[in-house]
Amino acid sequence: MVSFNNGFSAVLVGLFMYMNAAAMWIGGVMLKKRKSWVYFFALALLLVNILLTFTDQFGIVDLLTFLFDLVMVIFLASFGGAYLKKS
Repeated sequence: MVSFNNGFSAVLVGLFMYMNAAAMWIGGVMLKKRKSWVYFFALALLLVNILLTFTDQFGIVDLLTFLFDLVMVIFLASFGGAYLKKS
């Protein structure tokens, strides 16, 4: 909950949210390169997002975020063969 005496915290959380959105956008755009490190970068971003979803109070928005991230992990895992070199 944001109150009047923690304005810096609210600004900091907002900044982290923008940084997260930018990292997710960059990861999505870079997936076109079809490199294995890009695949693992995007997968790591999603897994960190899932982990961070559970670090605060859990509500309906968090549930929707978790489900959205989970669907993206499933899609990314299903296309993993296109990014990983076959031995």
